[in-house]
Amino acid sequence: MDVDKPVKNIMSINYTFIYEDDDPSKTIDKILETPLHYIIVIDKLGHLVGALDLKCVLDLLKNDKKELSDVIIKDIPFVQDNQTLKDVMNEMIKKKLPFSVVLDQENKVIGTIDLLDIAFESDDLKDFIVNFIDLSRKVKE
Repeated sequence: MDVDKPVKNIMSINYTFIYEDDDPSKTIDKILETPLHYIIVIDKLGHLVGALDLKCVLDLLKNDKKELSDVIIKDIPFVQDNQTLKDVMNEMIKKKLPFSVVLDQENKVIGTIDLLDIAFESDDLKDFIVNFIDLSRKVKE
């Protein structure tokens, strides 16, 4: 693996997002339709606002008066598209992050990266990272 390769070369550009001012019921439907564990929330200019996970959806379902802004997770990990795989991987492992949002030079969301993306770039680190993800999931359960 070329650890000095920029993260933009392997990031996923197939990510699910909603706008921060979307209707909560539309948001719930979108989250339930996606196989992902989270959905990125952006503003109209494409800048990162936060993310929603299943817990957020449950909060919206329990209280129909809640707005998206009441349940958005604001502290979302992000990396710049020109950061190296080595730097991103080290940060993700150190902070036990399952994913990061990738931002361009204008701080607009352009993709996501997770440890599996990095793992598939490298045969020698693949087993280590897959085991790390499994351990991370067990800790959260």
